[in-house]
Amino acid sequence: MDSYILFDIPGGADPVDHEFLEQLGHRVMVCPGPGPGTSCPLLTGDGCALAENAHGIVFELDLDQPQHREILAEYKSRYEVTCRSGWWSGPARLRSTQTYSGVSR
Repeated sequence: MDSYILFDIPGGADPVDHEFLEQLGHRVMVCPGPGPGTSCPLLTGDGCALAENAHGIVFELDLDQPQHREILAEYKSRYEVTCRSGWWSGPARLRSTQTYSGVSR
């Protein structure tokens, strides 16, 4: 599989920087998160091929949601994580004080 940067954006919103990254020659893929009533495979022990095969992961997580806190902990345990808080991708994020975004790998 070709190298790519994975955007982990629950809900599957368009990544803010995807056009810029693609202009630089990076393939971009989006993980919209697990479907209703299911858990992220990182949390079930199944692993996530999408995350494992990415050469970088950009994520935006809502820490008000327990599953998002668990995903963040899993990213921290598996990868080197550089984070910045308060990065928003739309009006809904402006209202959240618990948004946590970052880059891993």
